[in-house]
Amino acid sequence: MTPGGGTGAAAMAGQDTMSRSNGGVMGAEMASDVPGRPSASPQVDARTRMLLEASIPGTLLRLATPNVLVMFVQAAVGLIETYFVGKLGTEALAGVTLVFPVLMLMQMMSGGAMGGGISSAIARALGAGRRADADALALHALAIGLVFGLGFTVAVLAGGPWLYGAMGGRGASLAAAPR
Repeated sequence: MTPGGGTGAAAMAGQDTMSRSNGGVMGAEMASDVPGRPSASPQVDARTRMLLEASIPGTLLRLATPNVLVMFVQAAVGLIETYFVGKLGTEALAGVTLVFPVLMLMQMMSGGAMGGGISSAIARALGAGRRADADALALHALAIGLVFGLGFTVAVLAGGPWLYGAMGGRGASLAAAPR
C-alpha cells in the first residue's frame, strides 16, 4: 500500500504527485484511488498551481522583483535623508548616527522578529483554510505592534539621552540626538 491510499500504478502516480506537492497538502490534482473516497484536499487555484508548476527561475524573478525594488527605494531614501541631514551640519549627522542603532533595533524587532513570525502564522492559518484564525492573528499582531511601539517610544523618550551618552555622545551631537 502506498501513501496515496491505494496500490498499483495509479497509486504510484499519486505518490509522485504527492511528493511534488509537499506531502499531499497541495496535491489537489490527485484524485482518490479508492472509489467513494474524496480527494485528499480541495482544488488548487490557478495562482498556487502556477507557483507549483511554473519554471523556477521565472517564478523567482516574478516574486523577487517587487522586493528588490522596495530595497532599492529604501536604500535611496536613506541616502537622500543622510544628504539632507548632512546639510544641517556635522552635529546633526552625529546625532542621527547615535539614534541609528536604536532605530535598527526597532525595525528588526517589528519586521524581522515579530513580523516574520506573525506573517508565518497567518500564512499557515490561511493555507489550512482557517480564515477566522488568520483574522485573529492579524488582530493580535496589531495589538502587539501597538504595545511594542508604545514601549519603544516610552523607553527612547525616557532613557534615550542616557543611552546616547553611554554610546559616546557628547555636546552638540548628544543634544541633536533626541530631536
